[in-house]
Amino acid sequence: MTPHARPLALPCLLAAGAALLLGPGCLFGPDESDCWDSSDEMLAEDGSTIAVDGQALRADGTPLSGHVLLEDPPTLEDLFGAVLTLGLTCLKEDLSGLDCSEYQRLALDGGGRFSFSVQEQDTVGTLGFDRTFLLFAGLPAGPDGLARPSLVAFARLRKQHVALPTLRLWEPALALSEEGGAIRIQLEDPPTLACTTRQELALEFTDPQGRASWSQAAGALDLRVLEDAQGTLLARARFENTAWDRQVDTLELYSGAVPFAGTAGAPPSRGAACTLAGQSYPGGCPLTDGGMELSTSPDGLAQIDLGAVRAVELVVLRGSFSALELSASLDGQSWTPLASGLTGDSLQVTPPQPVQLRHLKLREGLDDYGQQRSLLLAEVSAW
Repeated sequence: MTPHARPLALPCLLAAGAALLLGPGCLFGPDESDCWDSSDEMLAEDGSTIAVDGQALRADGTPLSGHVLLEDPPTLEDLFGAVLTLGLTCLKEDLSGLDCSEYQRLALDGGGRFSFSVQEQDTVGTLGFDRTFLLFAGLPAGPDGLARPSLVAFARLRKQHVALPTLRLWEPALALSEEGGAIRIQLEDPPTLACTTRQELALEFTDPQGRASWSQAAGALDLRVLEDAQGTLLARARFENTAWDRQVDTLELYSGAVPFAGTAGAPPSRGAACTLAGQSYPGGCPLTDGGMELSTSPDGLAQIDLGAVRAVELVVLRGSFSALELSASLDGQSWTPLASGLTGDSLQVTPPQPVQLRHLKLREGLDDYGQQRSLLLAEVSAW
């Protein structure tokens, strides 16, 4: 972000419930009102109050009812891509047993309109950068527990009066089919959105704890990457906003979630021994137990011992990687690179042909200052 940058556009995150054929999602309507307010409204003066208003509508243009939730500031998990399930859960009318204290509930009037105000000094962080405000809107989950149409908007508020783009539900049709050991997706193309270009269309798997433990480009999804996990599948469309002739923010559209139970079973590497952060785990290795809990290795290294030499044709990695190197070995002494420069959080490495190996080594790269990055790893699976 740039300190005191001109106002930025809003991204949209959506989720909707359905059975095999997925229905409602949400997206700003495809017209110029979806660009950030480009009027000549003055930037907020020091010490002033910023007035913000917006409107949330159903797909057919009828107003949403209930509340919009305002989160300020968002958590680091929110900003760096974790599933924003708490805000969506806190849209419920019955909040018994939920801690929703970090959200301000903004009532929607009969026209789906809402408003709030914020002090100018609260829009700038401690380092002088614009702070990001999150707005959640939509319909609470139904009796089946699956998410229904909802969204989160990321806003940076700099003008004296901010008119947010209309938040309008959108209803794509998404169908999933399973054949040949893979899941395939059929999705109606999202509409063309003013000021945006679509950058990706992806499939995402979310576990019962709300963690997005696998994501990849839409198309064929190898069932082995989902192993024996249970959770939900959905599609995500990502947009970049091109207002002001530059990227200023993103839009993320989520289709409805469908229940999913993995049919590939546990990988042969389940329960394998490992070394992590200099500690040996002859049993109970957190990287091979199927738990998907994130582990950290400050020295940037981890090693898996499969217990015996076997032919491996697919290695699945889950975590957060910047410049990861993956190597294989028969004896744990002499190593052969399998892949390098791996970046992302859901990775699959498929050698041109099955590789005979017993050991796998993961080494994270250096940061921009030449310092060792920590290795952030949730699970390693070898098939």
